[in-house]
Amino acid sequence: GATIIFSIPVGLAMLKKSDHKYMALGIMSGILSVPLGVFISAMLIMIGDVQVRPDIAASGDATLSLSLGIGSILRNLAPLAIFCVAIALGLRFAPNAMIRGFLWFGKIMYAGITLVLVFSIVEYFTGLFTNMLGGWGFDPIIADEADQFRALEIAGYIGIMLAGAFPMVYLITKYLAGPMQAMGHAIGVSPRGAAGLLAAAANVLAMYRLIGDMPARDKVLAIAFCVCAAFSFGDHLAFAANFQPSIILPLLLGKLGGGICGFVIALWLSVPKALELEAEEPALADPQPA
Repeated sequence: GATIIFSIPVGLAMLKKSDHKYMALGIMSGILSVPLGVFISAMLIMIGDVQVRPDIAASGDATLSLSLGIGSILRNLAPLAIFCVAIALGLRFAPNAMIRGFLWFGKIMYAGITLVLVFSIVEYFTGLFTNMLGGWGFDPIIADEADQFRALEIAGYIGIMLAGAFPMVYLITKYLAGPMQAMGHAIGVSPRGAAGLLAAAANVLAMYRLIGDMPARDKVLAIAFCVCAAFSFGDHLAFAANFQPSIILPLLLGKLGGGICGFVIALWLSVPKALELEAEEPALADPQPA
């Protein structure tokens, strides 16, 4: 969900156009790891018999047992697994077509989200669509009758938190260059790539800020990692701590485990294509005279 409605549209807006193809490869590789991340979290919840709050609220006792079983987990993951197999086959046998399809999907999502937001603002101040259509289904984006302005309030909290994202990236790259180089060497990425992985675990915006300085290989790996692992120690941790604190450990382990799986999948499936595309870029930018 966060990848489709946030990471993809924002990435298309923040990243250079020349990096969009690497983003496509990374996102699609990362999506392949989603069933694995979900499976890890679900199994931990099942094994630990983790109970949750019956209502979405910032207070209350965790009294509801999810009663997960291995059979129900696998049944629910089956459709997603089939979808992921289709993506994997596309990346393996028709990567160029998959990249083009992804970029078109991203542009449509970006346009759709922008239009809905604009129309919601117009509706809020004028009531135009309610008068014309008899109602407006996207009211909760700005306000609903039960909890006025809650959506905008949450967006404001996120904005306040993200005010520190770019300073965090600056501090990491300036004062942790040595540790980032050692970490990158250990996992086979550049220091910028290692910093990007660390930044992604807090918020994907911080990682996007570093993408332009990475080699193509690291761009794909970092973006694949972030599909599952992004926001682990930022937005998603804060949300879980407020509304379902009992699932924090399964959530974090599932997200980070899925991110590592996405990294490995991208290394095998998408990095070769990224290196091929990177090799073509100088020839496209500086064609040699005949």
